[in-house]
Amino acid sequence: MHWANWISNNYSYSSLQPRIYTSFKINADHTVYASATKMSQFLHSINSNMMGFQSDFWLPSTDKIHPEESVMGSVGYSGHAGRHFDFNIEAYYKDLQNVTMYNPGKSIFDNVTTWDEKLIQGHGWSYGTEIALQERIGPFFFNAAYTLSWSNRQFAEINGGKAFPYRYDRRHNIKTSVAFKPNAKFAATANWTYMSGEAVTIPDQLYSNLDNNLGINIGGPYAASPSFAFTYTNWNAYRLPAIHRLDIGFDFIKQKKHAERTWSLGLFNAYGRSNITYVNVTTNSSGGFELQGQTLFKFIPYFSYRIKF
Repeated sequence: MHWANWISNNYSYSSLQPRIYTSFKINADHTVYASATKMSQFLHSINSNMMGFQSDFWLPSTDKIHPEESVMGSVGYSGHAGRHFDFNIEAYYKDLQNVTMYNPGKSIFDNVTTWDEKLIQGHGWSYGTEIALQERIGPFFFNAAYTLSWSNRQFAEINGGKAFPYRYDRRHNIKTSVAFKPNAKFAATANWTYMSGEAVTIPDQLYSNLDNNLGINIGGPYAASPSFAFTYTNWNAYRLPAIHRLDIGFDFIKQKKHAERTWSLGLFNAYGRSNITYVNVTTNSSGGFELQGQTLFKFIPYFSYRIKF
């Protein structure tokens, strides 16, 4: 049982957060379990998700923006086969109230409304199944995990009040890893990750907007200088391409008299996959408009030195 209290200026909120976990051991190798949790979050992560480019900031709860509440339940099974093989499967459902996001109908730059009047709150829910496998064969350690999940949000103010996929609604998520540890002085790892593309909001149409857009002709009168505006039909109705990459790393460990020294080097995205981070609207050679995916990084090498006393 957990109790929390939040005070911000003249606003106060108390939250009782019970948590329960129970398990039944079928035998020495097989266990089933279930859990239920109620939680409150007093700080809200606000993000802008236009065409995939993310910007996040944290804001506190106020008398207008209430704390986020969540209730989560899960059931699972874990088992062992032999000395070095482990298996786990778990299904979960999570319900969220007072999820918060920036209101796309408000300008973040205006000084007429306060910051909490630029936010909206709604309902969210997520559910899915996770499967994990682990095995050890001599100096090799193998891990594999797969998650099938859904994550949705619903706000009265946007998308016609209809539910839409959240930014973390990645249907398939696969993670595999292999580690080679022949002795206490050396370790090599390879990790491969695959995720379904992120749900993003992309304009369906683009049109000329001549209202209040006046330019100046050099040596002549004012002339219309058109800008362009976007229209959006559905929120997060599009998907970026799937993301996948291979990361490799090597650790060289030496035990000193009073400490342990580790040199680490490796490479993120070893095969140079061009994973799209966000989308731009650009002009093509014929004067039309098209969407162009942008990649920030391909290969990212790293090097580190650690000393542990």
